Amino acid sequence: MDLKKQVGVLPMEGRIADLFLFIRSLYYFFLILRKFFLIQVESFTSNKRRLMVNLFSQRMIAVLFLNKKKNLKRKN
Repeated sequence: MDLKKQVGVLPMEGRIADLFLFIRSLYYFFLILRKFFLIQVESFTSNKRRLMVNLFSQRMIAVLFLNKKKNLKRKN
């Protein structure tokens, strides 16, 4: 059995087949590359957003705690 048939490549012969395989491999390469960059950009923005939310929530907790402390001092 031919190696190309085992791998699952279309059973064509000649330069047209080689050109087709080359174009198809380039297409898949750029598709994988694009997905990789999209994942990187998405994870960077989500991490940045998560960091901003954490900082904001920590600041709000600190402000609420300080206000509570001031109110307790005023009552005493």
